[in-house]
Amino acid sequence: MLKYAPMQNPLLRRLFGATIAYTLVGLVGPAVGFVLTPLYVRALGMAGYGTVDLLQTLTHVAYTAAIIGMPMVLASLYVQRADESERADVLASALAVVVAWAMAVALVLSLLAPWLAQLTQRPDTVWLMQIQLLALPFGVVHGTLVGMLRLREAVRLTLVLTLVGVVVTAAVRLTLVVWQGWGIPGMVMAAAATHIVNGVVALVLTRRWWWGRVDLPTMQLLWRRGLPLVPSNIAVWLLLYQDRWLLAGVITPTAQGHYAVAALLVSLLALLIDPFRNAWQPLALTYAGKATAGLFYATSLRVYLAVALPAAMVMGLWAPELLWLFGGDAAQPAARLLWPLLLVPLCSGVMTIVGIVPTIHGKLAMLGWSTAAAAVVNTLLNLWFIPHWGAMGAGVATGLAAMVMPVMIWWQSRPMLAVAYDWLALAGYSVLAVVGVVVALWLGADWGVRMGVVAVYGAVVGLCEYRYLRRWR
Repeated sequence: MLKYAPMQNPLLRRLFGATIAYTLVGLVGPAVGFVLTPLYVRALGMAGYGTVDLLQTLTHVAYTAAIIGMPMVLASLYVQRADESERADVLASALAVVVAWAMAVALVLSLLAPWLAQLTQRPDTVWLMQIQLLALPFGVVHGTLVGMLRLREAVRLTLVLTLVGVVVTAAVRLTLVVWQGWGIPGMVMAAAATHIVNGVVALVLTRRWWWGRVDLPTMQLLWRRGLPLVPSNIAVWLLLYQDRWLLAGVITPTAQGHYAVAALLVSLLALLIDPFRNAWQPLALTYAGKATAGLFYATSLRVYLAVALPAAMVMGLWAPELLWLFGGDAAQPAARLLWPLLLVPLCSGVMTIVGIVPTIHGKLAMLGWSTAAAAVVNTLLNLWFIPHWGAMGAGVATGLAAMVMPVMIWWQSRPMLAVAYDWLALAGYSVLAVVGVVVALWLGADWGVRMGVVAVYGAVVGLCEYRYLRRWR
């Protein structure tokens, strides 16, 4: 079906255009947030920012549980309805499901808030947790409607909703935290206000698509399809955020702030890798069934590591300068925490490439089981490492667990398609990057040494890739 080159196929041209558009949409919020975060960190201090980061993880897990994978459920149910009135009924029913479930989740977690606050040794945050949870129904409404807009390929309206959220978040945070000096309560209230405004604006702008009849059988169908997705989504949360809760009772709030800032800085590398992931997968799907598919996937992984590894090197080696923007000298202890955490975005790109084989064959459960396995490994390693090494133990546990997913997916997908990955080149590039970092840190890591290490890596890998290119031609 997809047998022509991308520029010759109207379907692929539309697909690539949508990929680029949604990549831009996905970058707007994190990019603005990354620029403004140094202001928030300096206003809150390291300990305050660590507490805000911990509170935000509660919002993440509540949202993950409350939305019950509704955007994915709609992808199969909503598009099957050709009539707009039937689609409106489905969407109205979906909103009823997520709002009702979000209210139940918010109520349960609000009742547990005193216990959760004691667990994290922050008893004064009970009311802040409850304020966050009050806005949860609006958050799941926004997430569900944005999922619908993606199905309708309404890129412009999706961008409008994204910009509204970015503007509201920035305006309220700057007002309450930076100018009024409300500190942690200001950050929490800003997050709650953003969820409320996003939900209301989304309802208003999309009312012609969701104004339908709430149907009980449809609600039951949506519930049955969405509930099985919750465990895998919770596993993702465990992989990314559980370490904050396990660290809360072991390290100081200031040290927790260092860990939060390190994780935030690592997200900058994720911002660079995500566009590749968004653009590569549609292109890779065009090779499904072709004789050259294995060669294309193997080459993609090699080239990806050749480019992503030096990006990670630059991020880690120049971490002191980047961290100074966030909190001056007070943020410098976060620099050493960056190295294991950099494995998370690096492995996400690897997982996208090795995961294309089970995706093509419809074995999506394989991806879910791999995520669950990584979450279990992360939990066990956190419980082992954190009591001994604190924040560094959490970083190492998260980095090692991130490696589990692509390894498991590759191992299980071998019978589907034997991809001849160039293991020698992959190992060589990785070892060269590690040796370069060790040498730079051992020699003192001044600017000249760091630039020289990156330049040598680029020259060696560039020469290797040039030889591969000549051989391919």
